[in-house]
Amino acid sequence: MALAAASEPGEWQQQGRQLIGQIRRQLFSGDVMQKAAQYDSEGRFEESFEIYLAQTQQENVQAMNALSVCYELGVGVEENAQKAFFGLKQAAENGLSYAYYPLAYRYYISDGTKPNREKAIYWAQKAACLENASTQDACTLLEKLQQTTEDNLWMTYAAKCEEQPEKQTEAFQIYQKLAQAKNPEAMYWLSYWYQEGCGTEQNPIEAMRWLNCAAENGEQLAYYPLAWLYANADAAQQDLQKALYWAEKAACVEGENKKMPVRF
Repeated sequence: MALAAASEPGEWQQQGRQLIGQIRRQLFSGDVMQKAAQYDSEGRFEESFEIYLAQTQQENVQAMNALSVCYELGVGVEENAQKAFFGLKQAAENGLSYAYYPLAYRYYISDGTKPNREKAIYWAQKAACLENASTQDACTLLEKLQQTTEDNLWMTYAAKCEEQPEKQTEAFQIYQKLAQAKNPEAMYWLSYWYQEGCGTEQNPIEAMRWLNCAAENGEQLAYYPLAWLYANADAAQQDLQKALYWAEKAACVEGENKKMPVRF
């Protein structure tokens, strides 16, 4: 069978959404859900969304998952990562097995929710016990989770918050909490945020303090900027012995080292 070519940009996306409807018609049970799937296959997404919404309120697990997809892709409704996550969580908690892996993955990458390594492992393990298309993906995710920590997930989440101006204060608070818990990388980024005034007021003293903490706790990203600051500070703060010490440490670091913009 020949695959039809898409004639315009975005046509594959539209065809893909309609194909979802065709597949759902084979998977869904019940006249109402079949009708929603028919609407999907015809591109009548607003109408199918209303059915999924109503069916979700009647605790239809297939509708919960379909509603999640609507919110994730912005099909028939505006995109909303938080509502997409909530629908997926509802479906999984009500026993829809093919929602297990996607839910685990969202906990892992903090998509629509805050990171949670324990819950990611729980749902990935449930998915890994199944014999379906996501089993191998679930096993791979479990391997990744074994090699990461809760702190790593929170650092990734904070980095995502940085990209959204309205969440920069939340990112700062995450770095602050992790830094106080002795996370060296968080100490480095907390220093940077104090220096730049991101998510908080600019504070050169706190920036220097946390940069020192980061370097002293083995964060290699902090070595060069700390050396630069000690070497180029005004007479009252300059310390060439410390500058030399940290410069030598920086010179031993393999690979490219990030350099913080300096405003002291």
